[in-house]
Amino acid sequence: MTTEEHVHQVQDTREHTARGSGNGASPRMGVAVPRVSVGLPVFNGDNYLVEAIESHLAQTFADFELVICDNGSTDGTEAICRRFADRDPRIRYLRFDANIGAASNFNRAFQLARGEYFRWASHDDRIRPEYLEACVAILDSFPDTVLCHSNVRLINPEGKPVDTQRQSAERINSVDVRVRFRENADPSHQCLDVFGLIRRSALEQTSLIEGYPGSDRILLAELALHGRFYRLWDPLFESRIHPERSICQDPRSFAEWFAPGAGDTAAYSQWLALQGYLRGVSRAPLPIDRRIACSGVVAEWMVKNSRRLTIQALRVAVASVSARASHRRRSDTGA
Repeated sequence: MTTEEHVHQVQDTREHTARGSGNGASPRMGVAVPRVSVGLPVFNGDNYLVEAIESHLAQTFADFELVICDNGSTDGTEAICRRFADRDPRIRYLRFDANIGAASNFNRAFQLARGEYFRWASHDDRIRPEYLEACVAILDSFPDTVLCHSNVRLINPEGKPVDTQRQSAERINSVDVRVRFRENADPSHQCLDVFGLIRRSALEQTSLIEGYPGSDRILLAELALHGRFYRLWDPLFESRIHPERSICQDPRSFAEWFAPGAGDTAAYSQWLALQGYLRGVSRAPLPIDRRIACSGVVAEWMVKNSRRLTIQALRVAVASVSARASHRRRSDTGA
């Protein structure tokens, strides 16, 4: 069975819990669907993976599954995951034969999940024991809220606290969809809310994570079109600062991290973002007046980012002309 065939098989057995076994998964009959699913996409994450998994297993809210999607790791990730999966039936471990890119791996984790609420987890971050319980309580209490996250405690490579970031939730929790959309589309807005607990019914209406840098910001902006965000005041989410983080790479390598072979997308990332914002507004369940208002927010974004859009357009045009000229020279010389 190929990896793709296996993924579809697991999706067809969503009513059962499964524990990973190589590239396959064995369904466990009679186990209720969990309320919460946590998707943990990982590639060569044995440096911090144990802490990330243990922080989930220590949760005061126990009705969850942890779906680990291993993107063909070549370090000790597989051994760590299998050890934990053997110990706890809530863990499903799936390993892909080749690196399909972070974006596809993130999306596979969601597609294989079954819970009413879903969160992505990073192998190098941690959550405090009360995190899931607190987030579930908010989503249960406020049906118009589609995402709940907490303020952030920054930790160093050794896991020691170095700073706490508390941000106002006034704009992301606004009843005005324009305000929420504008806040999440703002380039200065941090994207850590992508690791919040999300209402599945809202997330499955979005484009998920696309294969280019910044697509997590587009996803959050699109989610904001579907409902409000809530941010817990206590820093129950711990984000690790270390030199091997994906965002520490150069732009082209970062694009390749999102999707192998997509390094060129770094050259026109702003245009991809514009396309993503327009697509999100066009298909969101909004009345016409709100849709027009949010389209105005996109127009504001274009004006604010006009310089970068222009520079990227010129760079792409120059690269295209250069490529055509090089092709002609090769054709003329018979190379």
